[in-house]
Amino acid sequence: MNALSAENLTPYKISICILIQIYLNNKINTNKFLPLLHWLITEIQESTGYQECTLQELVGILEGLPEIGPPVAKQLLEQLKEMKDPDSLFTFFQDIQDLIHQEGDHADDDSKVEKSSMFGIFFRKMVLIFDTCMFAAQSRLFANLQRFKADDGYRGNQYIYTYIDG
Repeated sequence: MNALSAENLTPYKISICILIQIYLNNKINTNKFLPLLHWLITEIQESTGYQECTLQELVGILEGLPEIGPPVAKQLLEQLKEMKDPDSLFTFFQDIQDLIHQEGDHADDDSKVEKSSMFGIFFRKMVLIFDTCMFAAQSRLFANLQRFKADDGYRGNQYIYTYIDG
């Protein structure tokens, strides 16, 4: 039994996670990054029915954001470029989990998100799906990410299954 769901991981959703990280790292310049915040919130809210775009289309959208567009697009591309092997993808999801505020963390840590916030819930879903994937599915995700990065028109919405057929 195969059930496809919008909750499955795609390279596009990995890109959204990276963009959330970029936003969190730049919270000091909140007013400057409001266009990115607004766009991210819209994307996450529509994540059950939106059409994923190619990397080139995503970069075009980001470059259209006032003031911060080109630097944000450049940061996204740099971080995607760093994902050269499956281990870097595994490390990425560990880093995402570390961005979720845990009990015992300092309350004034602005680089983390509350687990019940929109970003926190999105991160938790992505980490949970990745952690429950079998190695073959994680390898397929990595291969799809490489196609997405190659920017050959791949939209990144070739889903991976989060369970074993049985």
